Amino acid sequence: MPTKGGTRRGGLRPSELGEALFRDDGCDPYLEDPTTLWLVHWAVASNEQRATTWFWGFSYFHEPEFTKETLLSALLNWVSTVGWKRPSPSSLRRDLDCFVRTYLPSRQSASVPEDTLDCPLVELNLICETGARHMYRFARGAQPQLPDPVLFYATLDYCTRSRR
Repeated sequence: MPTKGGTRRGGLRPSELGEALFRDDGCDPYLEDPTTLWLVHWAVASNEQRATTWFWGFSYFHEPEFTKETLLSALLNWVSTVGWKRPSPSSLRRDLDCFVRTYLPSRQSASVPEDTLDCPLVELNLICETGARHMYRFARGAQPQLPDPVLFYATLDYCTRSRR
């Protein structure tokens, strides 16, 4: 049952950034501006509590090329070093599959691009296939399409969180 604020107890609510971007009179309610994709990526990849795999993948995993199995092994090792309860490998496999699919386009080709079920963050091209089957790599290094204001926002956000 919804509570006074319109959310269920323990339910999810849009963040301040989400409200600013996606409310009806927000900056980009239809997710049309590529700058918004970078902001959404930052919001997800910097959220250790709600998107642990994304946070770990972009903050702690530094291998240039990987398979889902090498990701799984490295993530299990990291979880054990931080002292968390070890999740089941099958649960982590599903999470890692979702993580990769967030940034990697599907192989299906649709006549209308909007008909694919790809995540909008695919457009950032942050993960790509290497050419070898089931081998991937992060697009590390310069990101010319990353707008300077987003980098500035992420830096300030990181500094603010680090002070807590």
